[in-house]
Amino acid sequence: MTKSKNQQNILSPMEERIISTFTFCLPDIKNTPDSDDWLNTRQIAEKCNATIYKSRYSLLKLKEKGLIIQRNVLSKSYWRLSEKNHAE
Repeated sequence: MTKSKNQQNILSPMEERIISTFTFCLPDIKNTPDSDDWLNTRQIAEKCNATIYKSRYSLLKLKEKGLIIQRNVLSKSYWRLSEKNHAE
């Protein structure tokens, strides 16, 4: 069963919290497409008062939706808002 386009665009409360963390709660982080500022999974989990596992799951869902970009360095994942998110 495939989800409709509308169902894919709906964000869970945790996904909304992560997007809000990037856009409103971290003014010192430059969330522009050319920025070198990335947050790791643990930093995001702490800011969202969530477990690393729940945060990672939601981050991967946001990545599937094209709202978050992931970069892996050694054994850590780093995240930031995608250009798609900046266009809105």
